[in-house]
Amino acid sequence: MVRRERKSKGFTLIELLVVIAIIGILVGLLLPAVQKVRDAAARARCSNQLKQLVLAAHNYASNNTDRLPDAMRLSGTGPQNMNTHVLILPFIEKDNLYKAGTVQLTKNWDNTQLSGGVGSKAIAYTAVKPFMCSADPGLNTDGSIVIDPSAYAGTSYASNAWLFGQPLATPAPTWKCRFTISGIPDGASNTIFFVEKGGSCSKTAPRGLRWADTELPNGTSWNCAIANNGDWGTAPMILPTMSNCLDFGANSYHSGGTLAGMGDGAVKFIQAKVTAVTWQNAVVPNDNQVLGPDW
Repeated sequence: MVRRERKSKGFTLIELLVVIAIIGILVGLLLPAVQKVRDAAARARCSNQLKQLVLAAHNYASNNTDRLPDAMRLSGTGPQNMNTHVLILPFIEKDNLYKAGTVQLTKNWDNTQLSGGVGSKAIAYTAVKPFMCSADPGLNTDGSIVIDPSAYAGTSYASNAWLFGQPLATPAPTWKCRFTISGIPDGASNTIFFVEKGGSCSKTAPRGLRWADTELPNGTSWNCAIANNGDWGTAPMILPTMSNCLDFGANSYHSGGTLAGMGDGAVKFIQAKVTAVTWQNAVVPNDNQVLGPDW
C-alpha cells in the first residue's frame, strides 16, 4: 500500500503578506477613530473644568454680597496681588492653598518671604488640576510650564479681564470687578467668564500662563487673563504650535474650536470660524450687543 505524504497547511509568503497588508489597513482605519475618541474625552474633561470655574465664581459671589472676584486685588485690607484664580481657590476644594497664602494678612499673597515655608514660593509651584486641561501640551503633568519648567505652575484657562477688571478704564486701568452676578448688563448667559488658553503660549521670552502670578495693567506679566492688553477683539486661535498664539487672547488645542465658560454655567464650544465681532461681543459684558449668528 502506497502512503501519501500530507502537505503542510502553513501560510505561503504571498498569503502572509496579504494578511499583514490587511492588518495594516485596519490599523490605519482604527487609529483616527481612536484619536477622535481621545479628543472627545479630553474636550469633555476640559468642558467640565471650565464649568467648575464658573460655578466657583458664583460661589465666591454668594459669599461676597453677590460681587464677582476681582481680576487683581491691589488694594484694600488683607493680602494683596490675589487674582481671580487665587480668589476662587476655596471654591474648587483648594482652600488649603488659599489659607497658606493668607497667613500673613499684611503681606502680598504671592510674597516669597512668608514665614514657615508657606509663601508663594511653595504655593505657586503647586499644580492645581482643575486649572489644567489634559488637551494642553503646554503643561507637564506636574503643572510646570513646558517652555519654562522652572517657573510657577501653569494653567490652561484664562479669566475675562473685561468682566473681572477694567482694562481700558479712564484715566488708568483698574483690576477691581464692578459687577454682581445679577448686574452684568448683557446678562450672564451672553458673557464669557473663563476661556481656554495654551499654558505655554508666548510670543516673546519664555513666559507661559501662570495661575498664581500677578496681572499687571500693561499686560507684560505672566498673567492668566485674556483681553487685558490687546487681542481682546480677536477671535480665538486654534494652535498647531505653542509659538503661534495670541498673547492676550484665547487659544485652543481642540480640533475645530475652543471652549468658553459662560456666566450662566453653560460651556460653549466656539467654532474656529467665529468672527472677531461676535467674539468681542461675548467678551465685553456691557456693550449692549447681541451675539452674532455664528455663536
